[in-house]
Amino acid sequence: MKEALLSLLAVAAASQLVACSSANDATDSDATVRVGWSLVVNDAPGSCASVGATDIRVIASKGSADTIVDFACQTSGSGEFDIDEGVYTIEVQLIDATGNQLNSVDIVSTQDLVAGDVLDLGIFVFAFIL
Repeated sequence: MKEALLSLLAVAAASQLVACSSANDATDSDATVRVGWSLVVNDAPGSCASVGATDIRVIASKGSADTIVDFACQTSGSGEFDIDEGVYTIEVQLIDATGNQLNSVDIVSTQDLVAGDVLDLGIFVFAFIL
C-alpha cells in the first residue's frame, strides 16, 4: 500500500498556523477557514490519480459536532469555507474515493474562532515516495 509522508513544509505549516485576523464586517456571524495544498511525488509535482487521492478533507470539530468539507483533489489548489464561531479542533486529510486517509501524519490544530475571523491554515504539502 502506498504510504504518504508529509514533507517538512507541511509539518512547518501545521506548527506555525497563521493566527486569526479580524475582518472589517462586524455583522458577519461566521468565521472563514482557508486551506491550500500541493502534491509531490518523488520530489516532483504529482497528480492526485498517481497516489489514489480524490479529495482534501478538512474536519472542524466543535464538541461532539463535526463540520466536514471536502475539496476536489488537484496537484495544487486552495479552498475556503465559512463556519460558526467557537473553539474548533481542525484536521486536514488527503483522502481516497472511499474516505480513507492517505497522509500518515495527522495535521491537527485547535483554534478559537469568532465572527468575522479569517483563519489561514497555510499550504500543506503532501509528499509521496513511490
